[in-house]
Amino acid sequence: MTENFDALVSKNIHKLRNICRTYADFEETEDLLQEVLEQLWRSHQSFRGDSSIETWLYRIAINTAVSYQRKKISLRKQTTAASRIKEKKEPHGLNQEQIVVTFSKSLSRIDRAIFVLYVNGLNTKEMEAVLGMSGNAIKVRISRMKTQFRQQFVD
Repeated sequence: MTENFDALVSKNIHKLRNICRTYADFEETEDLLQEVLEQLWRSHQSFRGDSSIETWLYRIAINTAVSYQRKKISLRKQTTAASRIKEKKEPHGLNQEQIVVTFSKSLSRIDRAIFVLYVNGLNTKEMEAVLGMSGNAIKVRISRMKTQFRQQFVD
């Protein structure tokens, strides 16, 4: 069982790290990754095969990341959403990864999950399985995110 888990993690570590980057500050990415790996380890024996292993992996990773973020938010006072978005509208001097992370942090919780899955190349059917949303709702949200991204970083 340990070999299967190690192989699963090795095959998907890049995807897991990308999810963690979008939900945690740069210096906290590895901490969140450890939490995700711990949660995967705890639950891998209970995987029933109702979905693909990657769908299960994404679901665990995103749920863990969302929980991590909730804990973090409850520990400190947040600046207003408007001021956070305004600060992030000045991407000058940011590299591609920093732009993606900055943009993802301006999204709502569900849009951020869709964004992560979209960036990782999942199709609408796969996203439906992970998120439990209709394909049309996902497509509409992706379209809105593309518009928001252009307004924030291109226009």
